[in-house]
Amino acid sequence: MNGIVRKRIAIVIGFAAVAAVASQVLFAQPKPNHSAISTTLLASLAPPALVSASPASGATSTQPKITWSTTSISVILSPGESTSSSLTFTSSQKLSSASLSVVPQIASFVTVQPNSIANVAANQAQSVQLLFSIPTAAALGTYDGTLQLKSGTTTFPQTVKVIVNVWPRVTDAQLGISLQYPPSLFVVRPNERPDELLIQSSASRINLGGFLPEGSTETLSGFIIGVSRRGYPKTFTLTQWLLDTYPYSTVATSSVISISGIQSYRITFQEEIGAGEPTLVIPTGGDVIEITYASTFDPSSIEDQNGMAIYNKVLQTVHVQ
Repeated sequence: MNGIVRKRIAIVIGFAAVAAVASQVLFAQPKPNHSAISTTLLASLAPPALVSASPASGATSTQPKITWSTTSISVILSPGESTSSSLTFTSSQKLSSASLSVVPQIASFVTVQPNSIANVAANQAQSVQLLFSIPTAAALGTYDGTLQLKSGTTTFPQTVKVIVNVWPRVTDAQLGISLQYPPSLFVVRPNERPDELLIQSSASRINLGGFLPEGSTETLSGFIIGVSRRGYPKTFTLTQWLLDTYPYSTVATSSVISISGIQSYRITFQEEIGAGEPTLVIPTGGDVIEITYASTFDPSSIEDQNGMAIYNKVLQTVHVQ
């Protein structure tokens, strides 16, 4: 073997050695973690997780809760009259820049005092007064509205219903009494009973007996609130007065109420025509004033229930002179 051949063999062996070393280096490197790459890639492509908007356990609404001492106020006034009503409210949280107002439907009749409060402490009663004043030219009727509380630009849902009844007033010097009544009713003074005043649901005379003679202008439908005054010289006791005035009637119910500071009595009778219809008895100055309710309607009817409701409201306005 000559020298040239030996050199070529040496070169081949050298290349083979280098190739072997290189293969060991390459195959000794760790294999890529395809599972980890896939997981990372999927995570990067996935949409962002949604953040729940639900409040944490035990969390409550941030809006304060307003509690009023009453949910409704109703007054009965005649044109030119005025009155006031007081109430309170509490807030579950501190309020700033609070304001109170009524809706436009009743704003011409009602003033709120105070109408603004710089700071309202939490859970402490705040006094409010409503001043009612009816202009002399006000139209008769019933006006409904609400009293509202605001803090800044927030109007709270808790309100107070306010009802303003603008009713006419009738005063009778002979009877020594004044009272108010809904403008839908009619005042009638019977010719045969000048000492009696009737407030009734019809302009025509209401026949309570259930029979109309031929050619009569009376009506068989309606209710009557009657006011009368009779002398009674005895010392008044309800028992004796009933024996003297209604000797053949049986009292079903009796209760004591105050009218113009006078102890008065509300009674009903039984086992007779008009049983269950109330009579208010007001003893005063040797006389007795009676305010009665009578109706042609069935006692269970809506019409009679409405009539009784009006009767009860009228009693609230009675003033004995």
